[in-house]
Amino acid sequence: MGASVAACVCASPGRSVTKPHEVRLAATEILNVAGMSGYHTSVILDDREYFFDSLGIMAAPPLSSHLAGQDLQVCAGRTTVVDIGRSACSGNALVQALHPHFERGSYDIFFKNCNTFSDVALYFLTRQRLTGCYNRIERMITATSPVSTGLLNRLFRAFLESKTGLPCEDDVYVTNPEAEDFSVDDLIASFEEYAWRHNQECTVAAKADHIDVATAPSVATTRAAAVSSDSDTDSSSDEESSTDGN
Repeated sequence: MGASVAACVCASPGRSVTKPHEVRLAATEILNVAGMSGYHTSVILDDREYFFDSLGIMAAPPLSSHLAGQDLQVCAGRTTVVDIGRSACSGNALVQALHPHFERGSYDIFFKNCNTFSDVALYFLTRQRLTGCYNRIERMITATSPVSTGLLNRLFRAFLESKTGLPCEDDVYVTNPEAEDFSVDDLIASFEEYAWRHNQECTVAAKADHIDVATAPSVATTRAAAVSSDSDTDSSSDEESSTDGN
């Protein structure tokens, strides 16, 4: 899965490791339907923001994706930043590990969006999942697809027809085939499987090192043996000299 994942496996529970990187979640409400809010989220790691869109994983100054041409004060009033914790992983490690799973062109507004990335990124960094309120709408839609997506298209078409006065027969939303089979849970499970295998390898290696240390002669023992050998050689030489003298 890559060296970057191996580096972050050490941050898994049960292993003591330095965690110098601050992790925060930024969330902005972008719509409200029937009392249900839809959000755009991103992950802020130290002084960089990481988010996912149609271009792939993006890195920018904090809250850049939430501004979207808006005034900073307006954005500040609509955007919440939550402290999540700390991580042993850097931004580069995050991008390297998740890039194969969040490539350019694989974005889908329901099946694989910014919240999908935030969910995986938070777990990768801190072993915490995205709070359910931030992705409730898309979880409901994907769980009931294709009925839900068909209903959405009918609503979109009716809305466009009412605005334009012209018939609309095209689907406004079409699932991105690059995202249709994507599963957050499967990806996270693969992280766990890799972490387990990596920890097993580390445990075996540590036991092997312990055995080597336990059985290897110490420097003092080696020196003592060398001195004893030299002493025996000297004694043997003295005896031979004494015999020759006699």
